[in-house]
Amino acid sequence: MAPAATKWSPQPRHLCNWLSANRPLYNRLRRSKSVKQPGSAAAETEPAQPDVERVLLDIQGMHCAACAVRVEKILSATDGVRKARVDLMTGQAVVECEPGRAAVEELTDAVRRGGYSARPVDQTAGLGGEMIRRERREATGWLRRLVVALALLVPLILVTHTRVLADPVLVWCQFALATPIQLYVGWPYLVGAWRRLRTGSANMDTLVALGTGTAFAAGLSGLMEARLGAVLSTIGGGMYFADAGMILTFITLGKYLEVKAKGRASEAIRRLLDLAPQEATVVRNGKPDRVPVAAVAVGQTILVRPGEKVPLDAEVLTGRSAVDESWLTGESLPVDKEPGDKILAGTINGPGALTARVVARAGQTALAQVIQLVRRAQESKPEVGRLADRIVAWFVPAVLALALATLLAWGALGGNWSLGLSCTIAVLVAACPCAMGLATPAAVLVGSGRGAEAGILIKEGHALEVAGRLTTVVLDKTGTVTLGRPRVVAVEPVDGVDPGELLGWAA
Repeated sequence: MAPAATKWSPQPRHLCNWLSANRPLYNRLRRSKSVKQPGSAAAETEPAQPDVERVLLDIQGMHCAACAVRVEKILSATDGVRKARVDLMTGQAVVECEPGRAAVEELTDAVRRGGYSARPVDQTAGLGGEMIRRERREATGWLRRLVVALALLVPLILVTHTRVLADPVLVWCQFALATPIQLYVGWPYLVGAWRRLRTGSANMDTLVALGTGTAFAAGLSGLMEARLGAVLSTIGGGMYFADAGMILTFITLGKYLEVKAKGRASEAIRRLLDLAPQEATVVRNGKPDRVPVAAVAVGQTILVRPGEKVPLDAEVLTGRSAVDESWLTGESLPVDKEPGDKILAGTINGPGALTARVVARAGQTALAQVIQLVRRAQESKPEVGRLADRIVAWFVPAVLALALATLLAWGALGGNWSLGLSCTIAVLVAACPCAMGLATPAAVLVGSGRGAEAGILIKEGHALEVAGRLTTVVLDKTGTVTLGRPRVVAVEPVDGVDPGELLGWAA
């Protein structure tokens, strides 16, 4: 066949599977005196840094950024804790403790005394799976409350604005529709506000409970006046019932959308979890047996059939095959494996069957380390996030003071207590500090998640801030910025050869 020249264009995908955005800085530090070379006399005589015990806690009861700030302060004040970071988006706290000084029970008790609940998370087992399941449960719960709120709010608004019923009957109907919204839909906010009150603190639940509770109480006042024959229009009557219902419905809609956004932001971890199978084929007495990967111990023999995903990191004992390791290396060509070679969890076995000895348990594989890296990047808090936390700590008390000033200004000075009450409710509800505390964590989650999907692993949220000021990016080789599979974009045959005929021969 006549020779032909082909051209192919690389498609961006992988910058590097273990990208370190601060490598130039690290190299400069290595050359300086601040970082000693391993094996040097200075390095050998330098005292070893004490180990740090890292505890991951699942926090329940946090509804706003003020909650996250309070839990972080509680954990940081616990004896033996060096550093604590609380992430509102993931609902988890990362606590760095001095070994042997801060027991997990002490940490959970401290959180419980603060009005929240906490439980330890096994960092080597779930790998984010429990967080994803919790997000699904939260989304289902908020969706159920939202459906109930909408089903009751629509007729409530209709009877309120159409005025098809006489005033006493109208207010009783409004009361019947608004009460389930206040008690069922608003129950999480009422419980949260009560817990904060018991601990002498305030958060978003306090603002919502005060705003909707005040509106509902005003509606009850109108109901009592209706029974006494008063003119409802003088105080707005049952309009307050509709106000309380609308406020709770829209805030619940926001909570549902917030939980859904958390789920989308955690998509990177979910996709990484899907790389490894949940079961492995263990060979016992020459017979294969399917068991959960968490039950497989180091040293056991597993069987990987052709086309299957490798469940755990292992060393090949028998068999030969080619394994697709593109999820880790970005290279599309399979890698030949023979006895003595290592296979990694999440990679795909080729045409041959392999038996291998497990060298790392679930939660300790290379894939698990990648997931942990993504999680730690999502848990990290950049400087702008810490600034938002400092603002939120003073935000809720300031809003409460402003709401009180609004009520007194309109009522005592303006002589219109009804309008003052409406303005006070508006201040309490509109000032909920959710967006302030969620903006930065959401940005870190989405940024690190999108990077993981593209093969870029970001070690900490601060790297995203630094990336915005980068002017030069140095890459180690061409293959790290290509799709890994060449694509023919043009055919240039020699003279006398038809391009279509040449493509037919190539096919």
